[in-house]
Amino acid sequence: MTTKRRRGHNEGSIYQRNDGRFVGAISLGMVDGKRRRKVIYGDTREEVRQQLVKIHNDSAAAFLSRPPAHRRQTSSRNGSRA
Repeated sequence: MTTKRRRGHNEGSIYQRNDGRFVGAISLGMVDGKRRRKVIYGDTREEVRQQLVKIHNDSAAAFLSRPPAHRRQTSSRNGSRA
């Protein structure tokens, strides 16, 4: 008996539609209180899996290239103290 391997957190989901095509969906995080979700389609499960991995890696690279929250430039609300 073969067991299905569950996909881990942040790996997205893959399923087959009634017309035989495969659908992959991955969450890219929250923006303005709304979840960003990317949906892709392909003819084979492997094709969709490879696209999900690429999207996930691109998203992670973009996240890592941003400066940390405590170092981001913000408006200077705090005036200099004399």
